[in-house]
Amino acid sequence: MKILFLGGTRFIGPHAVKRLAEAGHEVAVCSAASLPQGVVSITGDRARLG
Repeated sequence: MKILFLGGTRFIGPHAVKRLAEAGHEVAVCSAASLPQGVVSITGDRARLG
């Protein structure tokens, strides 16, 4: 399954991202934080979605 997290780097986000990636899902996170191997980082600003 392909999953996109918006801001998945605080509170429970990192745990959820890690578990989903370990379970074999294709995970992408819109953030600039350090992510598990295999997780795609998408840099952007939700305030400027234009």
